[in-house]
This record gives sequence, C-alpha cells and structure tokens, in this order.
Amino acid sequence: MTAEPQVPAASAPGTGLRPFLATITLQSFGWGVLLLVLSFGSFSSASSAFDVAATGAFISAPTLILMPVSARLVRRFPARQLNVAILLIDVVLYLSLALYTEIYGESLQLLFVAAALTGILYVAIFVPAWRNLIRTAVPPDQLSGLNSSVISVKSAGQVAGLLTSGLLLSVVGYSGLFLICGLTFLPLAWAIARMPLTGAGSVAEPSQSSSLIVALREIWASSLMRSSFVLMGVLIFTAWPLMVLLPSVSDYIFPTSQVALSFLMAMFFIGAALVSPMIKLRLNGLKGTHTALVRADRHSWPRRLLPLVSVAIALLALTAHVQPALLGLVLTGLLLIPAGLLLGVLGVMTNSLVQREISPAAAAMGLTAYVIVVEIGTSIGSLAAAAITDSIGVFIVLVGLGALGLIATIWTIRSRYFVTVSDMVSEAFVPAELMPKLQPRPAET
Repeated sequence: MTAEPQVPAASAPGTGLRPFLATITLQSFGWGVLLLVLSFGSFSSASSAFDVAATGAFISAPTLILMPVSARLVRRFPARQLNVAILLIDVVLYLSLALYTEIYGESLQLLFVAAALTGILYVAIFVPAWRNLIRTAVPPDQLSGLNSSVISVKSAGQVAGLLTSGLLLSVVGYSGLFLICGLTFLPLAWAIARMPLTGAGSVAEPSQSSSLIVALREIWASSLMRSSFVLMGVLIFTAWPLMVLLPSVSDYIFPTSQVALSFLMAMFFIGAALVSPMIKLRLNGLKGTHTALVRADRHSWPRRLLPLVSVAIALLALTAHVQPALLGLVLTGLLLIPAGLLLGVLGVMTNSLVQREISPAAAAMGLTAYVIVVEIGTSIGSLAAAAITDSIGVFIVLVGLGALGLIATIWTIRSRYFVTVSDMVSEAFVPAELMPKLQPRPAET
C-alpha cells in the first residue's frame, strides 16, 4: 500500500523569522495610519474623489519613474543593509512631516508632498527591497508559506491601524499620526538587522543581471506567470478604485466621519488578512489523500471569486442607502471583504511565482515588473473612476465597476492566455515534492 503524501514541515516559515513578522505587523499598523491620513485628509479638503485619486497618483508617479533605479539598488547592494538603511530614512521622513504639521498645520499640498515622498522611499525602493530580502530569508520551498504569512500579518496590521487611526485623529491630529507612523519603522529595522538569512541568496552579480525588458519577456514566456499578471491587472481596474471611492461612500452614510471611513477601509483589508489562514487550512486538507490533491488542483479560484467580487461592488450602490445608517455601513463593509480576499490570493500567487520561477538574474527586475503593473493599473483605474464619480455620482460608478468585473470575468476565462488559477494555486502553495503526484489535465484554451 502506497503511503499517502504529507506536506513537509519545512513548508512553514522558520521560528527565527517571528521577530520579523511581528515587527512588520507593527510597521503595517503605521501604514494603515498613513492610509487614513492621506485618504481622509485629501477628501475632506474639497469633498472630491479626484483629490484622493491625485494623492494616490503622487505615490505612483515617482514609483514608476524610480523603478529601474530601485531594481539596480536591489541587485547591487546586500538585501539586509539596503532594507535597514531605507527604513531609517523613512523614520526621519515621517518624523519631519509630524514636526512640520505641528508647526504649520495640514494642507492638501502637504499631503501631496507626503504621498510623493512615500512613493519614492516606501513603494519604489523599500517594497522591492524587502521582497528581495524574503528571497534570501528562506529556502525556495518555504517561500510560499512566508509570502502568505507576510501578506496576512501586513493586512492585519493595516486593519488595526485603520481602525485605530480613525479614533485617534480627533485626539492627536495629523501630526500625531505622522509621528506614530514614523516610529513603527524602527522595530522593523532592528528585526531585519538581526534576522537569519537561510535562503540561497538572490542578489545576482551586476554583470549577470538582466534588464527590465528581458525580465518581462521571461515572465510572458511562462503561461502561469503571464496569466497571473493578466488576472492581477484585471482586478486592479475593478477592485483598487474602491479605495478612492470609499470616502465618497462613507461621506454619504456618515458625513465627515473619519471613523466610518476607517471602518470601510479596514474591511477591505480584512479579506487580504484571511488569505494565509485559508491557505493553511487548504494545505492541511491536502495531507489526506491523492484524491484530495487532485480535487484541489481542479479547484478554480477566479470563476468563483471574481464574479462574487463584481456583484459585491455593484451591490455597494444599494447597501449605502440602507437605513438606519449604521446598518448600511456594516453591510457595505461586509461587501468589501471579497475584493480584499481575491487581491490577497492573487498577490501571494504572483509574488511566489515570480520568486520561484524566474531566473536569479531576472529576479529583481521581475519583482519590479510586478510593482509596475500594480501601480500603472491603480493610477489609471483610480483617476478614471474618481473623475467620473465627481461628474455623475459614486453609485453609478460602482454599478459600472461591477459590470466591468463581470465582463472581465468572461474575457479572462475565454482568453487564450487564461490558465486556471487552480494551476497557480498548485504551483505556489503545494510543496514541490507533491506536484508530480497530481494527475495531468488538458490545458484550457
């Protein structure tokens, strides 16, 4: 009788990474605080969704401009030292913003400057740097487990930061929230300076590193990575603009309430925080039999989640009108969870696939390409949705986004580039030793 396959214990991140996970949760708390500051502050200046989208664009623009530079930094400098240096600079940045705000007060122009500096230091440089650090932190067979843990603790930290900052804003003001955000970078810098790096290493020699074009060609040559990038791009145009529209929805339910906005934004990130527990339950279920493995391989995530997200976005146009207002707020928040869940699933899979499947020489540029896709899609989708919202109203736009999501679902499934996300689930989350045991299945066209 053949022994049943077991999921190796090594698929979980090592205990030596616990301080890193704890401190990145705390730093994500600060990121949630910053999101509330930028979103509520920019909307309250003129009750304009476009101002919120413009703030996001000030984050994205320098990110896109500096991506080639940041990729070279990631390739040329040791991962640990680069991460610590960037985090310490971030501490100085947000403490300076706190001091300036305390003296001169807040303004829309200040928020634009804060967003641009955040795009340069945090999104453009730090995010690729710590993703590259993760590749050096654990062996390849543990990358998926660590990625899912990181995205969950980050989302949990963001949720806590959003919920807390809504209450704290009236007490400590914008300067106090900038101060809190800046201080959360210090423990993470300490943890990264001390964390063990047990992976094979991911920083290629400069002479061996590839260009962005070469990395994009390598990604497009893989049907799994190509499909993952296409699906992520589709979701960005339908789900991420919600973050721009939420201030308008929140203001309709509870006018000028930062607490209501912080609740809705937190509910969006709760879905992403559920990703790691769901994956762990899934892998625990795979311990059973070969039949369970095959059934998991045939499970198709987008055909279930993407239509659900699209319908949920459209229903936001109805739930925001429900009375009493508190009930409408709760229902609206619950409908935001599927969007965050699907983005979290695709985010973990895309990161894991790029980190595992792309060649070492193209790794840094491959992660850069991922960020570029996210930032371009986020900027275009958010600015377009915000401009239309200010002209014809937020609820018509929500219905339109829901319809766009359903159309995207049909296109994605019928596209010749589509590979079921179940394949990506298997590649990203099922240990490599078990992959040969999966029954082959004809490719979908």
